[in-house]
Amino acid sequence: KLEKTYDSNIEGLEDVRLFWHGDKLQFSASSKNITDDGKIVIAVGDYDPEANEMKNVQVLAPPRPSDCEKNWIAVPERCLQGSNAFEKAKGKMNFIYGWHPLEIGAVNEDNKLEIHTTYDTPAFFGRFRGSSTLWEYQGKVWSVVHFVRYSTPRIYYHCLVQFDRDTMKPEMYSLPFCFRKLAIEYCLGLVIQDGQVCFIFSQNDTDPGMINIPLGNMLFVSV
Repeated sequence: KLEKTYDSNIEGLEDVRLFWHGDKLQFSASSKNITDDGKIVIAVGDYDPEANEMKNVQVLAPPRPSDCEKNWIAVPERCLQGSNAFEKAKGKMNFIYGWHPLEIGAVNEDNKLEIHTTYDTPAFFGRFRGSSTLWEYQGKVWSVVHFVRYSTPRIYYHCLVQFDRDTMKPEMYSLPFCFRKLAIEYCLGLVIQDGQVCFIFSQNDTDPGMINIPLGNMLFVSV
């Protein structure tokens, strides 16, 4: 529910991700027509499934000027309790912003993301974009990332990344994979239970799908 929108070739809220902040169910999303400058920005707000509403929408400013903001991944503060920056993260919305280096920031009083945690990562991470929300399993935190081959048509590849549960320091990542075929595939949802990884994804921003893979079948590289 947007209070005001502007003319654009892309309308509404895209790539919606749900997360808990305090005792509230929140969402983050990308939007191009919520501001008047034609830039793609990140918005957050309250998600009310009973009323079927997304409300109290606010635009977040990135830590650096940018014309396109996408793929911020919400990080619960409990996953930063062992970090040196925990006091800066406590009580605030926190997001993974970049991957090489890994950058995590907190939203300040002016609705701007301020980076408080940085970890060195392999050069390969420079191609990563955030994709799924985080999932805790067996004392670790996991997320799906993607990277793009800009062919015609574009091709998306994916990796599963494991983090330390208390600091969000990346520990290892899987070899790249696709879901159905080499195409535009986008993953927003991740669940890991009983040794099975469940990915919820779409192709060409339509055709949704779900696939289960044994976690033990995936090959990982240490960071």
